[in-house]
Amino acid sequence: MAEGKKYPLPTRAQLEAYIEQEGRTAGSLIAGFMLSTETVPWLEEAAERHPDDPRVSAMMLMVARGLKQPTDEWVRRMQENDPKNSLGWCNAALDAFKAGDVESGLDALEGAASRGRPHMYPQEISSEVTKACKSAGFDSLYAETLGMAHLPIGQISVLMELAQHMKTGPAEAKGPAIESLLALTQSLKKPTERAGLVEKLISSSIERTIVNSSEWYEEMPGLDMTAAELQERNSTERAATSALIKEHRRLLPTLSDTEMKQYLRRIAVEGEFNAMQWVVQTKGGNQ
Repeated sequence: MAEGKKYPLPTRAQLEAYIEQEGRTAGSLIAGFMLSTETVPWLEEAAERHPDDPRVSAMMLMVARGLKQPTDEWVRRMQENDPKNSLGWCNAALDAFKAGDVESGLDALEGAASRGRPHMYPQEISSEVTKACKSAGFDSLYAETLGMAHLPIGQISVLMELAQHMKTGPAEAKGPAIESLLALTQSLKKPTERAGLVEKLISSSIERTIVNSSEWYEEMPGLDMTAAELQERNSTERAATSALIKEHRRLLPTLSDTEMKQYLRRIAVEGEFNAMQWVVQTKGGNQ
């Protein structure tokens, strides 16, 4: 979808009809919230009706952070209702660091690292948004495009803030914080996981923050390399990602409708980065 251009979205009435048709489920209310251009309390309703749905907790955390509202309740619910998702522990760590409780922050950050990548349920939310758009009469390809375009990325700002707290926090906390943050960045880059482009870029940015706050000869915990070696690897990966973005942008308009549907489904299942690689591998040799 071209940057800066406005695209049609379901109306408030169409979204309300879809939500009612679906029985006002958590997913339908989240889809309404993601697609609405008006201030409609669908997310608040989701929080009231489905407080223990982890997708609701994730969305409430994202909104609360943006509005600088308390997050305690949703951190707790996130941890209780999806203990495998490190998102709750990342948010707990950030809250603790902001409150000056370094020990609790490091404990929560270690808990996050042990659980792997934080996520905002991209497949589920993309599917719900696509369904809502189809119910409004949009064709399948356009509905799937909107589903891909309306993915929440609240985990990104949390990770960036954690990196900044590592940089400015007390010296004794730096080593443990670096170890946990590096573990999280590696989880974001695992080739076997759903790979989002924004996550790739953010993990690279966090690594640069860590390198810039370290001595070149320092060993990077868990990576078996020095800060200088991590910097070199990071630069190589950034150059490769930049080249991929450029080639993907060139080749994307050449996809047929069938290929575009495959591409969008790959984004939903595998993430933007893997889907972009598929485009380049599929179409690059034919140009």
